[in-house]
Formats: sequence, C-alpha cells, structure tokens
Amino acid sequence: VSERAQRQRGVTQEIASSSFGRLVLAGPILSVPYREEYDEWVNDDKEQRPQFRRLEHRSEDRVARFFPSQQEMNGRGSVTPKERGIFKARVFEWTGGVEGDFALDGSYSPVRSRSGSKITYGRPMVSILLADPRSLGDRPEFVWQGVPLSLQRGSGIPSAAAGVHADLPDWNPTTPINAKFSMKLSLSGTESFSVIPLAGSHQVKLVSNWPHPSFAGQYLPREYQPGAEGFESRWSVGALSSKSQQQF
Repeated sequence: VSERAQRQRGVTQEIASSSFGRLVLAGPILSVPYREEYDEWVNDDKEQRPQFRRLEHRSEDRVARFFPSQQEMNGRGSVTPKERGIFKARVFEWTGGVEGDFALDGSYSPVRSRSGSKITYGRPMVSILLADPRSLGDRPEFVWQGVPLSLQRGSGIPSAAAGVHADLPDWNPTTPINAKFSMKLSLSGTESFSVIPLAGSHQVKLVSNWPHPSFAGQYLPREYQPGAEGFESRWSVGALSSKSQQQF
C-alpha cells in the first residue's frame, strides 16, 4: 500500500513539474513605497567633544501595504484526470472574475524613525500572487477605476515574487480613496486550488464539473450543493477571523 501511495505522489509531482503545480491565489494587494528622510547629528569622538559633531542626512525606504475592503470571486473549474499507467492526477482549469474595492479613509500614518521627518511617496502598485507563475493563462485583465491596466511579470513583492503586478496612478495614502477594481483570469493547476483571503470581506463562489471534491484549509464552504454533473460551493471569510493579512 505504501509503495502504491509513493508511486501516486511521484506521478502527481511528475505531472506538476511538466505543466503547473498546486494553485494558490492571493490578491490584489495595494503597495505604496515611501522614503523617510531626516538629518541627524553624529559624533564619532570617544569623548564626545562637540567640535567633532557633524550633521548627516539619513534616508530609509519602506512599503505600506493595503488590502481590499471587500472582494467577490466567481469562477468555474473544469477538472480532467491525467494518467500515468494505473495512476492518475487531477489537472484543472479555472476561469473567472474578481471584483472589489479599496476603501481607505486617509488616516494612514507612516512608520517613522524620527518625528517630523520628511516622507515622500513613490508610485503605487497592485499585485496578484501565484504559487506557480505557470498557472496563469493568456491575456489576464485588470481594471482599476474603470481603466484597463497592463500587467507585468512578477508580483513586485520580494517575499512572494511569483505572480503579476501593475503600476497605478499616483496616490498618497493619506488621501481618502474608494477605488473599484476587477480582473479576469484563466488559471491552471494540479490537484488543488487554494485562495488566501485578504479582503475585509471575502466572498468566493466556485462551480466545477468534479463530482467528488475534498475541502481542506482553515475555512470550509458555507454552502455546498452537490449534483450529478459536479458541485457548487460558496465561502465567506472576514478579516477579523483570518490572519492572512499579517503575512504581508
């Protein structure tokens, strides 16, 4: 039995390595880089004699990250088994859309090393994270405030580099904003599809032709409807019950 299980895992890994791995999706995440600048008196003299004091200019770069206030994700997954002899692995394609908004009241206060320092904000960016960049299909679409944006390779987030990102119009996070977004994606994966809930209110609806789904993770579906030709499930997760935002 253990030998068969090991062979099954090997087949799954083989198929994943030659196509796409387990699918994990997170985002969008709104990032705004900023630089803090200030002057600081320093003295390298062991006796701290005042004539050796000098004024040095310091700067520190940081990034502020924001998450959607609410987000709805709807899509359909088509599952097809791939065979290697008597062993099988489930490969799927998910096509769907995501809509939501970033509603920020402008009360953001940047982290500072010095009170009264100068803060300069850079170009904001939105990121969509994927565990395996090969999962992304052709021609993904992202719309910000009604304007289609060009997606670029890489998430732009060093700690989770796989994915795509888009530069946004200039915006200062101390200014209120209610920005609506939408995206259309075609994704592929092997064996499993995971969604990391980052929004304040995160809703997911999934329809699939697979008749025998297995649900795992911290949040099981709120609604599940099996059928002769597959299933339909719905999830609803709030930020207060999730620690996902803390990872970023």
